[in-house]
Amino acid sequence: MDEARRTNILLEEMFSKFNAFGEGLCDIRKIVQKHDDRFERLECRLDRLEATNSQEHRLMMQMIKELHEEHPHP
Repeated sequence: MDEARRTNILLEEMFSKFNAFGEGLCDIRKIVQKHDDRFERLECRLDRLEATNSQEHRLMMQMIKELHEEHPHP
């Protein structure tokens, strides 16, 4: 086999491997994007839950304060 033909075969093999590698990267990118979207939704949900929890905590503390004012301990 002459050098030019061998070089062409090697280049074709390399191109094929780079193409497969690129396709794999695209697949990984899609997976990462799905996880990123999911994490974004979870972060928004957590923010809402934290806000609700904070409001409920303030309300409970206010109720406890009012109970102590209405019924002070001796």
